[in-house]
This record gives sequence, C-alpha cells and structure tokens, in this order.
Amino acid sequence: MIMSDHYCSAPFNSVRVDTADSNQTRYRPCCMYHGQQDHNNVLEYINSSELSELKQHFLTQSVLPSGCRACDHQEQQKQISWRQHFNSKFQDQKQITQLELFPGNVCNLKCFMCSENYSTALGAERTKLNFINSYQEIDNVDACIDSIRNLPDLTDISFIGGEFFLTKKNLEILDLVIEKQLGVRVVTNGTILLPEHMSRLKQISKLELQISIDGIGDSYEFMRYPAKWNVVEKNIQHIKNDLKHAQINFNFIVQLLNIQHMIPTIDYANRLMIPIRLTNLVDPLWLSWKSLDQSEKTMLIELLEKQLTEYKLTTRQQKTVRDYQQTIQTTSTVPELRQTLQHKINAILLHRGISHEKILQHLGQMHSLLV
Repeated sequence: MIMSDHYCSAPFNSVRVDTADSNQTRYRPCCMYHGQQDHNNVLEYINSSELSELKQHFLTQSVLPSGCRACDHQEQQKQISWRQHFNSKFQDQKQITQLELFPGNVCNLKCFMCSENYSTALGAERTKLNFINSYQEIDNVDACIDSIRNLPDLTDISFIGGEFFLTKKNLEILDLVIEKQLGVRVVTNGTILLPEHMSRLKQISKLELQISIDGIGDSYEFMRYPAKWNVVEKNIQHIKNDLKHAQINFNFIVQLLNIQHMIPTIDYANRLMIPIRLTNLVDPLWLSWKSLDQSEKTMLIELLEKQLTEYKLTTRQQKTVRDYQQTIQTTSTVPELRQTLQHKINAILLHRGISHEKILQHLGQMHSLLV
C-alpha cells in the first residue's frame, strides 16, 4: 500500500453536498473534485463504486486522479491546496465524520470573483449586463437536512453558500445541529447577524466562523459590493465580544483586483489577533495573473515589496507574499483574458455607478487594467 505525497484524506472522512449546473444535488469528497457519477442521496454515494475506486486510488497510486486537477494546479503554483488542508485536519480516520453543505446560492453580495451559482444577487446583475442568459435560485436545503440525519458518525458540519444566514430553513438547520451536538463551521460574508442567529450560535460548543473579506474599508466595499465595511466590522466585534468560545478566522481570495490590498488586510487581521487564510483564485481566469501585462506585474511586485517594509507580517506570511511575487512574475500574459477582464470590469463599474475617483482609489497604479 502506497501512502505517497499525493494521498488525500477527504474521500475517507468527508462528504460535500452541493449542486451542479443543472440544479441537481451532487455528492463528492470536496469542493475541488470533479466526478463522473450522480447519486440520489448521501448513503448511495457512500456505497458507490465511484467512491470505492477513488479511495483505492489514493491508497495504491502515487499520482493524483483526474478529478483532482484543481488541487494539482494549486500545488504547482506553490499554494496550499484543499488536499493538503484536509490532510492536516484528518489523521487515520476511516469513517465519514464531516459534512460540507451548500444549502443554496441566495446571497446579498456581488463579489467580482464569485459566480451566479453562488450568489443570486450577482446572477441578477450579470443577467442585466447580458453576461449570462439567465440564472436560477438553487434550493439544496432538504438534501442537506437529509444528509445530517442519515450519517451516524458525524462530528462536524461546514455550511457554505451563498450566504448561510439568508438560506431557507437556516434556523431549522441550526436547531438540528444543536440537537445532534455537532461541531459547526459557517462560512459567512459577515453582513447578516440577527439575534435569532446569535442565540443559536451561543448553544454550539464547537463553533468556527469563517468571515470572507477581500480588503478593509473602501477596498472591501469595492470588492464585495454593495456591502458596507462599518456594518461588517461592527459584526466582527459583536462576534468577538458575544461568542468568546467561537474560533474566528478570515478568508481572503487573492486575485489581481485585490492583491494590492492583501498586506494591509493581513495586518488588520494580525492586529485583531484573528487568523487569516489566503486562498488562491481558481476561477474566473480573467481575474488571474494571466490578464496582467509585464509592466503591471512589475508594479505589483514592487508594491508588495514596499508594503513588506511598511507592515509587520509573520515569517510564514512573508513567505506567502514572496510566493505570490514569484507566481506573478512567471505567469505568461494571455491577451484574450485581458480583453475579457477589461470588457467585464468596465461594464460592471458603469452599471454600479462607481465613480472614477473610487476606481482610482482602489486600483491605484493598476488602473491601466481598465484602459
């Protein structure tokens, strides 16, 4: 049996329940895996030949399977992959103890790097802009509830979205996990935090809240439109003060529209003593380094170097910044992606009525992207 550097613990320990483009519920080991089979429910997936063969592959082969290309790409870019994340979390367990659930795509924000599959607000905007023909609201709630009820060895559940605190039946779901005494991780944009949510979160003894931020202040509002930073910052303080038992962390998706604000955001997290995870952008490609020309790459690398002298980062954080500098420098420009970026960003900003002053304030020297 080969336990190689390409081993992944996710198929042995975790199930993700989400929705394919056809709005059909699908079951897989993680968000990055691309499988070939559809399953009617979580028990059918667990007993499927697909999962059995995937487990066997990781136990006997020294290369990643074809469905794991996303992790392979992340690791080639010297970024921490989901495979490595799972391996650091699970040891030698051989039963499904974790669920990652996507109840639906209802969301109130229109983040640049997101998709209509994960935000109804963004879907409505992209339909108006003729970027897409239509979008649909995804309702995966009952399948998620069914999965919670039918896995006897569960210890932990992660909720992703959309915005979980806007999901249909979110209070019923929280009541269910409280009843089953499960650990809970909620990925949230931090804009919605009602008293009925707080009362239930206080009853969850093992609680993690991952707050998605892509900047602070005006840069946050630019990236996660139409959110207001003062509301989110107030909610962060509310969580820190009233949910002292909770593990709080930030997630920052790194791409070309916000990397110039990455180090100040890391510094903000460090001052609050809240861990921050930097996640490398996977999609859309037009927001990747491939849309940058050489002069922009040079500007970014120099800016990051300057910020490294202005802000106090940990040694590990400094290394992460250096890795981004190297990746930016070595990525080749794809003119077609740059053209797509310019078309989409200009159309979005015009539609949102973002002033030229705000654009320059956020992009700085990178305003050349919009020319």
